[in-house]
Amino acid sequence: MEEASLISHVAMSVHRSMFTKEYIADIGFYCDLLGWKIDEKLSIENERLLISLPAHGQYLNVRALDTPMVSSSYEHMGIYVASSEEVTTIYNRVLLQSQNDTRVELDERGVQTLYGGSVTQFRFKYLLPLAIEIQHIGTAT
Repeated sequence: MEEASLISHVAMSVHRSMFTKEYIADIGFYCDLLGWKIDEKLSIENERLLISLPAHGQYLNVRALDTPMVSSSYEHMGIYVASSEEVTTIYNRVLLQSQNDTRVELDERGVQTLYGGSVTQFRFKYLLPLAIEIQHIGTAT
């Protein structure tokens, strides 16, 4: 294989009762926060929500099911950002959202600097069954 392998999509499911117009509008928080975009052409009302990520061809496929997936406090997907400062900026926006919306689950450890300063990250969960880990990998300081 000449080209690097990339993740095409992540599929997940939520309970059908959650899949309301309000839920979909509230998912807009991710779009504003991370530059994602709800693909209205490929989404199907009351059934499927496709969310395009900034990288070409990458997307989230969120399905409405009667028996949705179950995740623990560990399952998550990692989102890489360009700098440790961007991690902190995004954290502050999620923190602000958490003060106004009790559905935000923000990891109480806050922004962590790990491995001699080479990794800066935090994790949160909001409306999707998988938590999101915002992460920057740099060089040790």
